[in-house]
Amino acid sequence: MRYIFPAVFTPAEEGGYLVNFPDITDHTSYACMTEGDTLEEALHMAEDALNLTLWTMEEDGSPIPRASAIQEMKAPEGGFVNLISADTQAYREKYDTRAVRKNVTIPHWLDVLGTKNKVNFSKVLQDALIKELRVHRA
Repeated sequence: MRYIFPAVFTPAEEGGYLVNFPDITDHTSYACMTEGDTLEEALHMAEDALNLTLWTMEEDGSPIPRASAIQEMKAPEGGFVNLISADTQAYREKYDTRAVRKNVTIPHWLDVLGTKNKVNFSKVLQDALIKELRVHRA
């Protein structure tokens, strides 16, 4: 899934920025906040925090709130509001690399032939599932 949410960037006293996503933090039981020592780092951390929070919400089956229009958001003094995008499917593909064991059944003759030809059955199944599910890898 792809999302775009406004983030509020507040200058931190010690430098850098604190980042908050009010649509998530204020309207769900999840907190979506981060910080960065520089603007570049704060933007990167904001994208990561948003992806991780939304991925967790999807996994938990929690409803994703509606994103406010950027014009509805108020910037703090010296701060600003910026839109941050998230692609939770791409984030999953990058970070959820856990292996899961699946028990499959194939005909004996196919097992013998595949083993004889040193087929990596797990890789073949993964490739077939990616094709079947039309997953587009970056």
